Amino acid sequence: MVLDVAVLEIRRRVSRARERRECQVLLTRSAGMAAFEAIAERDVPGLAYVLDEGGTPLEATELSSERRTLLIAAACTGAAESVKYLLSRGALTTSSDAVGWTSLHHAAARGHDAVCRLLLQGGADPNARTESGRLPLDVVAATDAATRAVLEQWLSRRDERRSDEGGDAAGAAGAAAEVPAVRTFSGDPAAAVRALFGAPDCAALRAIVLGGAAYGESSSGVEQLRLSKFALEPQPSERTYGNSPKVSAWQELPSLPLRLEGAQACAWRDDNEGKSKVFVSGGLTQAAGARAYSWSAFVGTATESGLNWAEAAQPPAMSRAGGCAELFAHEGRRHVLLAGGVDMDGRALSTTESYDTDLAAGGIAWGTRGPLITPRAHFASGSLRGERVVLSGGAGGGELGRSLLPLYSSEQFLPSQNAWIGLPEMLRHSSGGRGCAGSVLSGGGGSFVVCGGDSGERITACAQMFEFEAQAWIALPPMRHARTGHCACALDGAGLLVTGGHDSTTKHDTDVELFDPRANYWIELPGVMLEPRWHAAMVAAR
Repeated sequence: MVLDVAVLEIRRRVSRARERRECQVLLTRSAGMAAFEAIAERDVPGLAYVLDEGGTPLEATELSSERRTLLIAAACTGAAESVKYLLSRGALTTSSDAVGWTSLHHAAARGHDAVCRLLLQGGADPNARTESGRLPLDVVAATDAATRAVLEQWLSRRDERRSDEGGDAAGAAGAAAEVPAVRTFSGDPAAAVRALFGAPDCAALRAIVLGGAAYGESSSGVEQLRLSKFALEPQPSERTYGNSPKVSAWQELPSLPLRLEGAQACAWRDDNEGKSKVFVSGGLTQAAGARAYSWSAFVGTATESGLNWAEAAQPPAMSRAGGCAELFAHEGRRHVLLAGGVDMDGRALSTTESYDTDLAAGGIAWGTRGPLITPRAHFASGSLRGERVVLSGGAGGGELGRSLLPLYSSEQFLPSQNAWIGLPEMLRHSSGGRGCAGSVLSGGGGSFVVCGGDSGERITACAQMFEFEAQAWIALPPMRHARTGHCACALDGAGLLVTGGHDSTTKHDTDVELFDPRANYWIELPGVMLEPRWHAAMVAAR
């Protein structure tokens, strides 16, 4: 088995192992013991089977006095495939044994340089100390040049990044660990929007919210907020839903052809037509307790008065909900990448496919792309200038609902390689988990802002930002409201717009916030009308 084996292939092997009853011997012992035996034997399918079917906790420890976790045991054996699989399941790199040794300490002491590299990419701390104060670098054998080089190069790159940011290493570490306080904006939000874009007309941008779950059922509603109109004339309009009049600066647009929640959507500017296109694919419909998944894809054309919808001629190869639709460029052509989500059985997906926007009128527009490292759904995603697509957080590893385990890993798709590459793990105390949202701000070297999410214990308002040049996460001021199931989209690279979602009491469903990266605070904007959650949102030009 190669190092970069896909999780989907592991699942296939597990299925074959079941048929051959090769894992049956593991079930004759306790599930916890069986998991450690599978690691000792470098049996990834057996390990997967025990974790899935035996109910073994991911952070289970040995019954011996050493108290090693599964990840530590895998690091000790140098089983790179087992380490990678456990990291994909969300195993903690911060866990330590009875004397404070982490998985990185054990891998470094035994000369497993490839495992050290995997752990560092998965978020392991090279400055973690044992109870006696020893660093991973301190336990490397004097003759082990390869492992020492891995750790020293990682520390050197991080120190260089911190030096460039104008602070020493200790100061940077303290800043990363500290959650910034809330910064309050009390001025006129319309004036803030004008200041953010530096021009009164805000480049004719519009924010669009579509679909989602509203009033207990899936919605086909579509709304837009014209930022230029709001910035110049922030006058709300009044509409009536049922018997309740509501006031909002958002404008109702023609509805989607279907009621959808969890659909994948994005927008782009068609230079040939001089108009923006809105792409919507997949999702599910829930009404009266029934659930149905959509196989359709729709393309809407933005006009001065709204959106004209037309069903795409070619549906995707599979139905999914709670994934992402992000743009990327390859060989001079524009593509929409569909990735992750859940299938009709509620399983988190690692599959991806792409839609060639130039072949929409004829030819085979859909193609298969490389699988995700970690199957996931309800995550944050963004595209950096079409050069790469990045994903963070979400949930995976179980059935649809709260049984899906929260994830804090990150990965990026490189079109030139048709492959996903791991990125540093998110800050655990901040945003992430199921239902987090994010988007890429393209200023400078680019940054990926992720906010909110559900850890399984609480819904958070925290936010953090990944800087592509520094390859590091930093904490941001939290949003005004904790939320999950919301959307975040970049406003022409200048700010981040967050819409909808819900907190633990299902309040704040209509709230809209705008993050200004230059002022480093959140601005509250007029709320949407339909109380959307698990919806889609994007920014488009008229």
